[in-house]
Amino acid sequence: MTQLCLILLSISLFGGESVYARGILPDVSNEGIVHRFSTYKDVALFHYNLPSELSKATFEFAAFQNRPDCPSIWIITCIQHGSYPVINPDNGTFAKDYYIKRSELDCIRIPSAYESHSNSLYPVFNPLPGPWFTVSYISPDTPTEGKLSLLKGECRYSVGSIGIWNKADNIQSVFLGDQTLKTSSRYSYFKILVPDSVPHFKIILSNCKSLVKDISRPWFKEESCVELAALRARAVPFSYDQNIDQQFALNISTQDVVELNESRPFKSNAYYYILLISNGKISIDLKIEYGNCGEPGLYGETQRNWFLEEKGLVWNANKTSGFREPEAGFQIFHFPENDPNDHFLPSAALVLDSPDKQNCVSRFELTRIDEGREFYTVFLLQGRRWYTNWITVRNTEPIFTRFDINQFMDLGATLVIHLEVDINKLSYKKEYSVLICLSHNREPMISTDGMMSCHEDEKTILNVNDTLGNLYIPFPEYGAWFLGSQILSPSEEMSSGISLMVSLDVRLQPCGYRLNEKSEDLCGPNGLCYLSNDGLSHYSACKCFSGYRGWTCDDATYAFSKFQQVITTLLLTMSNLAFLPAVLFAMYYKLWTQSLAYFTTMLFSTFYHMCDEEAQEKSLPHSMDSLCNNLYVNNEVLQFCDFYSATLSFWITIIALSKFNYKLVSFLNTIGVILIAVLVQYNRTGAQVFAIPIPLGLFLLLISYGIKGKSRGRIVKPNTRCLYFMIPGISCTLFALALFVLIETSETYAYVHSAWHIFMALSLCFFVPLCKERTKNEKDLILSGVVQTSCSEEVVHDSSTTTQISTISNALQTNPSPLPRPAVAKQLE
Repeated sequence: MTQLCLILLSISLFGGESVYARGILPDVSNEGIVHRFSTYKDVALFHYNLPSELSKATFEFAAFQNRPDCPSIWIITCIQHGSYPVINPDNGTFAKDYYIKRSELDCIRIPSAYESHSNSLYPVFNPLPGPWFTVSYISPDTPTEGKLSLLKGECRYSVGSIGIWNKADNIQSVFLGDQTLKTSSRYSYFKILVPDSVPHFKIILSNCKSLVKDISRPWFKEESCVELAALRARAVPFSYDQNIDQQFALNISTQDVVELNESRPFKSNAYYYILLISNGKISIDLKIEYGNCGEPGLYGETQRNWFLEEKGLVWNANKTSGFREPEAGFQIFHFPENDPNDHFLPSAALVLDSPDKQNCVSRFELTRIDEGREFYTVFLLQGRRWYTNWITVRNTEPIFTRFDINQFMDLGATLVIHLEVDINKLSYKKEYSVLICLSHNREPMISTDGMMSCHEDEKTILNVNDTLGNLYIPFPEYGAWFLGSQILSPSEEMSSGISLMVSLDVRLQPCGYRLNEKSEDLCGPNGLCYLSNDGLSHYSACKCFSGYRGWTCDDATYAFSKFQQVITTLLLTMSNLAFLPAVLFAMYYKLWTQSLAYFTTMLFSTFYHMCDEEAQEKSLPHSMDSLCNNLYVNNEVLQFCDFYSATLSFWITIIALSKFNYKLVSFLNTIGVILIAVLVQYNRTGAQVFAIPIPLGLFLLLISYGIKGKSRGRIVKPNTRCLYFMIPGISCTLFALALFVLIETSETYAYVHSAWHIFMALSLCFFVPLCKERTKNEKDLILSGVVQTSCSEEVVHDSSTTTQISTISNALQTNPSPLPRPAVAKQLE
């Protein structure tokens, strides 16, 4: 990855020239490891913060592989503005009522290479400012690498990117009102700050005059003054039609009067940009006409007929006095006692007679209430003394409610909107429907007849018979969101004043759409919800099990049957009982270190597979469910312990077979503890976990036999007893490795891995007797040459020799100062 910057910086973004030669340095750079997609946690997530007023943003990507013999694959990279990309690589379905429309989302494919010489460019012209995000991953359909190739080392893939921003020059600020604009170049930009209280505005361009003509363009007509005038919100306009939210006028002459209307301005105090393309320097009169609806909320000028009562926000056009809120409510904020806005008085200056305010819609802002847990937020309508989520919805005009999604803090959650009609307060014989329109960064559209209109994927219709409606937005884009509510009724009933009470339950929560207090239930019975922190990026996603897929684990197209799930769970957990004989044998021979290692291997492997296969069924007790969620899903502790204890068991077994002295055995076991911990943490599923410590242990075993042979002056050959145990143990080990390397796949994992448990446990049962600790008398006899070690060459003694061995053994037990060992050996000759 260190070569990434050198390669990316050495290739120009504008025609192959050196970046250094042009003096351009990247504004941002990112790099990360990519994995095969199974859950959202496998993606490499990059963040870019684009400044405002850019004319071009160029993203450059390069994909790398760690070895030249690794296969070149395609890395999928998706880029989006405003929030994390919502992707669906496994073609799983989304749950009902999911809103997955994105303002900016595109995906590209990047080829991997050991030394990348051609990078993938993704230019964005006139981009929106603020956060942009990319996610990179390997497609699930990419052919997997064979286990046999892992012996050479795992193929790892990474992706890196840089970004270069080009800023538009000389953007002049203008104010709301009448003024004259003068251009200084062919392309001239101006910007206007539009407050949130402006419901609509109109820009009028007139009296265009040519000050200095461009003689290099003689083909333009004399009366032509402006070739193009364009208006766009939040970013500089395009000089051509891009089929976006942009208005433009062509070929404005000196006599023309051009109007650019914006009926739904973008909110959050957005800037609007004007582009003038002229044939030379010109001057043109600018007039801005706009309305003003005042402040939103209960005490705003437009909302004078709204009152906050115990049952919710209600409309009452006949109420002319009294408090705007319940008097018994808790005073949240401090205001003067005689504040005229605290209650409605006839003398209050809330006049709506001007044409501007006659077209204003009642607007209310929802207040966010953050809970102590991450991604748990509730939005409620707040007054000075009262909270509520019940509002009155009318048929004569809509009501708009607004709430804001924050950057970084809220992007990784799911926005959940539950709607409910209060059927207890229905007094109408007819069955009416409530139209709910969702809109991002601007208020919903209102047609000329006073009714709201919105796209099919942005609306929800509540029927009185259904009473409930839902809308879910995964990874919501930051900014202002609006909910418009209005009763659908025939045109002849528009003046009758029909109203209903509707509950707007708006909240943020992790993962899916299910409303549960326990986070492990948010993804349903077939998945678990996990939270991930990737630098400054925080997000939540579902991890599906048992063949289920989809954003919330609802797609059962490839799901396993209940019988398959039970068999899989039993095989992977009960097969670990094969380690129990090895534990008992080690205890019988008083090999306490080995018995503890084998027991922890059995325990962690059983617990790991139980959480992996059974926790998603929610059939475990609550305490076990919570423990699995903390140790397995969020922190992956059990996975580490499973691989670590299994490898450590074989290491200490091999060291015990070497028959080194006690101090050297302790030293080598400590080395194994440290080495295996590093390897498992580096890559738990890689071949290095077994490929490095096991051969190293076997090498130490050979060294021990070499030392013994040198001390005796001959090659040490295994005796019959050693072969009886060693050959079956080695055979079981080789067979287990063959299963792992040649047969195990994702489809056969449960069966093959269970067999792997059994054969590896059997191999330990054969090795344990050879690890038996010698007694003091046996050590003395071995040193004297009378008997051999458990795996030394077999020695045949006659009856007299056997009698002498027994005599010497008894003498060693009774005499604290036995004969010197050379003398003992001499007696046996």
